[in-house]
Amino acid sequence: MTDYILIAIVLLSLIGIVFLISKKTKELSRSDILSPKQHKELKTKEQIIARRLERKFSKFGLVINNFGKPVAQALRSGAHRIYTALQELEARYHHRTLSKEVGESRATGHAFVKLNTEASTLLNDENYKAAEKKIIEMITLDPMNPDTYRKLGELYVESKQFELAKETYQYVITLVKKQQSEIEVNDGSLNIQLAADYLVLGHIFQDDNDQVAALNYFEQACKLDPNNPKNLDHLLESSLATRNKVSAWEAYDRLKSVNPDNQKLAEYEREIKKLEEETKKV
Repeated sequence: MTDYILIAIVLLSLIGIVFLISKKTKELSRSDILSPKQHKELKTKEQIIARRLERKFSKFGLVINNFGKPVAQALRSGAHRIYTALQELEARYHHRTLSKEVGESRATGHAFVKLNTEASTLLNDENYKAAEKKIIEMITLDPMNPDTYRKLGELYVESKQFELAKETYQYVITLVKKQQSEIEVNDGSLNIQLAADYLVLGHIFQDDNDQVAALNYFEQACKLDPNNPKNLDHLLESSLATRNKVSAWEAYDRLKSVNPDNQKLAEYEREIKKLEEETKKV
């Protein structure tokens, strides 16, 4: 009598697990619409279920062994087959997901390169409106790529849309700062890139006849990349343009220190001294 009860329990357990696998298969068929985060959560749930089944069958097997080895052996065999089936389902799911992601990534990459080539050609032809559309399409494919926004900012500079150019490069700087905050070790490369972005932004404000704002961005560039003669050169010229003799002397001293062979140093010194004389007369 006891054997019949045990067999009934085994059959009911197996039916329950078959139902679980059927439900799991349906979940896997819906996995194509899940987000990456949901995929990760689903994988974790699958692993937990598989381990739980294995533990349950191991414990249950110890009890069954007391009543009959044939029943216990059949149960262990069934558990092993079911656990193997779960692993195969998981492997097929991840293979399908990975293949889809790789395919989509390659397609996006090809589309991005094609759009970039087309946008560059249109920029060279000064067809700014068409080039802008291509670059915006690139941004939709990779919305966190600072280089794409730089290309868009370049377009706005060349087409003399200075307000849009300012906004675009200010957003570039925001993206680069975000990248800086996310890296574990800062090797200084992003500082140099950010300095270059500040330099471009300073030139945009210069082109729009805002020398004071330009000076501020050149100062930011020099803080991030202090030994770059190009940055110091622009800071010095901007200081002279805004008649800021304090900033001019500081930039001059730093430029002389890092690039003593600079051919402009003598001229810069004369201009700063001339500025000092003019301010004394006022």
